[in-house]
Amino acid sequence: QEVSEFYSVKDGIPSTDIRALAFDNAGKLYAATAEGLALYSDGKWSVQPSFAKKAIHLVAPIGDLGAGVISEGALHAVSGEKARTLCELPAEIRDGSGPFALCEHGGRIFLGSDKGLYECGIQGATKCTPVESLNALLGDQKAILDLAVGPKGEIAVAAANGLFQSDSDGKQWQQLFPADQTRSWAPRDVRGVAFGPQGRLWFGSPQGAGVRDAQWTLFEGKDGLPYTDFTSAAASPDTSVWLGT
Repeated sequence: QEVSEFYSVKDGIPSTDIRALAFDNAGKLYAATAEGLALYSDGKWSVQPSFAKKAIHLVAPIGDLGAGVISEGALHAVSGEKARTLCELPAEIRDGSGPFALCEHGGRIFLGSDKGLYECGIQGATKCTPVESLNALLGDQKAILDLAVGPKGEIAVAAANGLFQSDSDGKQWQQLFPADQTRSWAPRDVRGVAFGPQGRLWFGSPQGAGVRDAQWTLFEGKDGLPYTDFTSAAASPDTSVWLGT
């Protein structure tokens, strides 16, 4: 039987306006709120001291660095009570244009926004610059809603204009056109991507869902899906992948 437990300000969360949740590699849980970054550790909530009373736009895991935090126009790396600024965000993506997704790959942080994909280094005092090789492929609809790193270092991108993937260096990009034995898709408004534990790429979009192993398998209403308007995707540590609607 599942048991639910609810947390509020009286439990140590600075605000009930929760914008994102993320676990880091050490198992610490972070909550991005309108009035600070909450940290759940040893069975209790506390406010991360560097972000008290500050609006947090996004928190997401970034590998061994801990959690990536977007706040006050900058990207920060947080590990428990330690925090450092990695880069200032360009003016065009500071207010309302994202970032909506973060991932770490090869010593770089990638940020997905309404204006396309950006990257910065992890050593601090670095610039956040657009990834022109992908942004050119995105055309006029540059919004990126999700990012995922695969087992060989490839990056999958869920974007308004389709499904994209990089090579293992994160430099060369291509658009993916999933096809199985009975249908072929050029998906648009792709909202979620995830690599499962076996390295299979999953995506979710209003058109349906798909998974790539040796070949693509596509799913829609006629395949038994009760819903096809997918909004997110996430892989669990076991063999399951979750798709949100």
